[in-house]
Amino acid sequence: KKFSANIALTERKISDASARISLLGEDITDKERRMAQNSAAIAETLRRVREHEAATLLEIVLSERRLSSFWDSVSSIRQFQEVIRADLATLRAIKADLETVRREEEREQLELITLRSRLTDEKSIVEYQRAEQRELLRVTKNKESNYQELLRDKRAKKEAFEREISALEAALEIAIDPSKLPAARPGVLAWPLESVTIT
Repeated sequence: KKFSANIALTERKISDASARISLLGEDITDKERRMAQNSAAIAETLRRVREHEAATLLEIVLSERRLSSFWDSVSSIRQFQEVIRADLATLRAIKADLETVRREEEREQLELITLRSRLTDEKSIVEYQRAEQRELLRVTKNKESNYQELLRDKRAKKEAFEREISALEAALEIAIDPSKLPAARPGVLAWPLESVTIT
């Protein structure tokens, strides 16, 4: 039961680790998608900057109605670039962290799979030992039943022997007249002489 419970717990841990790895994969994919969008936005910004750089300063200034709007557009492009770069750096750091966490989760999942394999092997050994114990118990019970049968036979023979002795004692009591037996007294089996010398 303990091995089965441990295996079920390990299976649950493996399932949880797989779910976490799947979520981390989705997070990484989302971060990569956002990085791709930011990269596209940066590329568009760089294209616009190159267009502005290709044009002469006089053309850029004359294309704007006011000089302040020119400086505002240049400033907004620079701010946009800085925000995109910062966001991209943050996303790269988050992606690196998520990949580190995913590697840890995959390592943990591999350890859990190894543990499940070991527990399955141990469970197989325990089941084999249990089968051996059942077989030994069956054989032992057969021997015990043989022993019990032999014991009953011996007891029956003993009881028969005791009945036979009782019958013989009863027959002896009938055959021997107890009144003819000498009375119990000290010295019934005494020496036949008064003075006995053993040499």
